[in-house]
Amino acid sequence: MTRLFTDGAESGDLTRWTLGALCGVTNAKKRNGTYSYWIASYSTNYLTKDLPSTYTELYFRFAVLFESEASIGRLLTWVKGVDEGGSLRTKSFGGTATIEMYDGTALRETSSKFTMNIGEWHVFEVRVKIGAAPNGIFQVKFDGAPVLSWAGATNSQSEITRVVLYGATGNPSVWYDDIAINDTTGGADNSWCGDGGVLAALVPITGAAEYTDLIPSTGNAWDCVNEIPANADYVYESTVDKKSTYLLSDLAGLPSGASIARVWVELDALETAADGDKIATLLRSGATDAQGADQVLTLAYARYLSAEYLVDPAGGEDPTWTEARVNSLQAGAVVR
Repeated sequence: MTRLFTDGAESGDLTRWTLGALCGVTNAKKRNGTYSYWIASYSTNYLTKDLPSTYTELYFRFAVLFESEASIGRLLTWVKGVDEGGSLRTKSFGGTATIEMYDGTALRETSSKFTMNIGEWHVFEVRVKIGAAPNGIFQVKFDGAPVLSWAGATNSQSEITRVVLYGATGNPSVWYDDIAINDTTGGADNSWCGDGGVLAALVPITGAAEYTDLIPSTGNAWDCVNEIPANADYVYESTVDKKSTYLLSDLAGLPSGASIARVWVELDALETAADGDKIATLLRSGATDAQGADQVLTLAYARYLSAEYLVDPAGGEDPTWTEARVNSLQAGAVVR
């Protein structure tokens, strides 16, 4: 595993996080796409993400916007169970800021001052390597430039099992967008996440798709599954291996100099009786079907994601994603 998490709030809801108080999704401010997350001021306001395993070295990226100056912005915390292992904090006054790194118990390192404009999006990249001195490492980049590097760090916890994004003291709200987490394994996404963002959620549109098994609760099938966030209509089936795909809206266009690094499928789904039913994502490119792993449904709506496709599963001489390749995709679900 390499990329553990990619999220730009483009589902329009909070289903990928565990919540504290006063958190939400908004289209009022966003760095890319349509939505971002916001967290109000106070230490009890946060978004928590449980990780799929335990880790001793991770790389994080997130874009953040401060509505006003913050006396302390406790942006990112890494946790083992319920115990804090360390945190990244920033202080912002008069257009300048400093970074503070904590080891879970006390202030351990402070950066030099740098410019951080209020009301603008800025990108933090963070490397955390857990280890007793001299092997622990904390590093931070701000808008691509190194602003803190601390070798020989110690840590109050031996591993990381979840991460937390917070609001800020003395600041009405903080917005987050374009969040990513890498571990250090595999042949890609095994170091710094780099700048980037989730550009768009492509939604079903009318037109003849390859598979049409799933039954609409009302009207047309594509119109039952195209809302962001999801609403009350839906498609359904109870027979294993029944499936539907849908034509998708096009990308609005790439920013200058940008490329497409990954594509994935997201579903909102539930089962209507506690029978251990499963569902799988389905991505269709040309004549190639890429079916995701079976995922167990629950009696409440939840979000189900495919793996991230770093290249077009249809292959070819150069399977790198392009706008044309993405705009020709179909996506949907398989009853399992």
